[in-house]
Amino acid sequence: MKTMYRILTITCILLLSICEVMNAQTFSQTLLNKAKAGNAVAQYQLAECYNDYSGSKGVEHDSDKAFYWYEKAAQKGNVDAMYKIGSWKGYEKWMKTAAEKGHTQAQTKYGLQLKKEKKYEEAFRWFKKAADKGDAEGLSELGLCYCNGQGVARDYEKSIVYTKLAAEKNKTFAQYHLATHLEDGKGIAKDSMQAYEWYKKAADNGHNDEAEYKVAAYNFWGLGGHAKDYSLAAKYFEKSRTEYGKYILGWMYEKGKGVEVDLPKAFENYYKGASASKVALTGLTNWANQGNADAQYWLAKYYTQKAYKPNTIGIENDSADFWYKQAFPLYEKAAKQGQIDAINHLGYMYDNGLEGVEENNERAVEWYKKGVEKGNSDSMERLANIYYYEDDVECDYKELVQLCEKSIAITEKESKDKGYDYFISNDCYTILGDCYISGTGVQKNEQKAFELYSKDNSMTGLSRQGYCYRFGIGVLKDKEKAFKCYYDAAYGGSWYNRYDLAIIYEEGELVKKDVKQAFEIYKDIADMVLETNTLSDWSDPVVSLARCYVEGIGTQQNVQEGINLYKKCIEVDNEWAEYYLARLYYDGKHVVRTKEREKELFGLLKKCEAHKEIPVVALKLLSACYRYGIGTPVDAKKEQEALERAATVDEGARSILKHSRMPLH
Repeated sequence: MKTMYRILTITCILLLSICEVMNAQTFSQTLLNKAKAGNAVAQYQLAECYNDYSGSKGVEHDSDKAFYWYEKAAQKGNVDAMYKIGSWKGYEKWMKTAAEKGHTQAQTKYGLQLKKEKKYEEAFRWFKKAADKGDAEGLSELGLCYCNGQGVARDYEKSIVYTKLAAEKNKTFAQYHLATHLEDGKGIAKDSMQAYEWYKKAADNGHNDEAEYKVAAYNFWGLGGHAKDYSLAAKYFEKSRTEYGKYILGWMYEKGKGVEVDLPKAFENYYKGASASKVALTGLTNWANQGNADAQYWLAKYYTQKAYKPNTIGIENDSADFWYKQAFPLYEKAAKQGQIDAINHLGYMYDNGLEGVEENNERAVEWYKKGVEKGNSDSMERLANIYYYEDDVECDYKELVQLCEKSIAITEKESKDKGYDYFISNDCYTILGDCYISGTGVQKNEQKAFELYSKDNSMTGLSRQGYCYRFGIGVLKDKEKAFKCYYDAAYGGSWYNRYDLAIIYEEGELVKKDVKQAFEIYKDIADMVLETNTLSDWSDPVVSLARCYVEGIGTQQNVQEGINLYKKCIEVDNEWAEYYLARLYYDGKHVVRTKEREKELFGLLKKCEAHKEIPVVALKLLSACYRYGIGTPVDAKKEQEALERAATVDEGARSILKHSRMPLH
């Protein structure tokens, strides 16, 4: 009896423990401890916490940690974890395992994987398993199988049965699919009114372009005996992204049918529908020929779009240059009339040397200034970028600060008015933050700089935040937050930030040292730079790769390959390449130090000294040359001058401002 009592007690404790974990909705130390102890349910719940973007689970979103715990839970047999991890590219095998273990949604998803591979019969079997358990997506896919004869004989009546069941479960595509059956009379009697009702349910239930277009069309033309309602038609044409729908919406804005007359909106929609309707293109062209600035801008944009897909419509001499030549005069005409989008586009063309126009910063500044005069925040942001990054444009830093402040104020107000102030992107946050970091054009204030970086949702802003957390600039040091910022920025699409991440892996300061990973990233970026002939724009990663070859960091040592890469970078005046090659010759560790090389290393250091952003270590090495007479006569005065100059360099500010021309104080 006592044994039975103990068994029941232990069972109750285990059940209570499992229930406690299963009910865990937020991150806690208890949950983490249970996950670490191997509890599969806790591991899954912990992964769910890390996979949440809302922040309501008590921990910041971290996809890497989410994946780690999903995989741990899946390995212990948790089918929900198998289903989640099966959605990750390269881990589809888990979806199959979850499906085989009876996970309903996994059965549908695995069926979709098979359908994509055109294994229709296998896919049909898995859709049937999920559909038999009432899964809406499984029912919808089964209906499609019967409709298209994929994996089973075509049977419209059965298609209707399964599609209707899915539609009644609020599956958007099934609602649209059922409407097409009712409209066409496939497997069911034609019923236009019922078709309309299902189209409308699909359109209101989620974003379905075709359903939205159909609802608009029924109201615009009065299809199937439906009463015309231009106002409702305009609403659904607005929602739908179908090109022909956009053409009709443009006509409605031009004629005032169901909406107030609004020519700029008419031309924008004609542009969106021009590829689907010659009438839309003709209307846009006619208005442009009459001198309407908005029509000129949208027609120019249409021509620019065609330049990205030349040789598609049978026009003689159809090429990118052909379309650019059609577009440029229209942009210019519209801009001269004050059309702000055309003004910014012309500035952008001159700024970047795009669309058949040679790069010309002076012309870009002229156009951006016209946009600034009209109070446009985009113009201010773009002008600030030119002032900040381009050496050949004269810059008043106090004016730059004012420009950034004004652009930010306008952007924040516009974003708040539109209801998305939670996600704002404006380069001026980072530029102004850099001004506060260095005390340029404004009093130095590191806390203010960090605050500005934190508001910038770009990868650059995220990287700047990582730097601040790393070195405690304007915020308390936090290595974990620093690494997360760097990592997220690196894989958010920026090569610059991937380079920063490689440095972190090499140094091992914020994360476990991984020189092989560092080398791989350096090599990826350096290969991209060399293949795209952009070494003159960005040579630092190639210098880092060269250093890896010379020192055997993360790869087999190859000193000559390193020297060759250093010399390539020296040709584009990279100060670090000059320093590292000089250091290599000075140390005589991997190459023999000869009198010839001593002269060469001194020459490299003198060349390095002329740079605005000379490395402190280069100045110290130069002072050593003067002290010991290496490559130059002994000179105590010049030795002291080099040391004094080294003491004035702010390495922290230099690192964070490495891609700008900001003066250091």
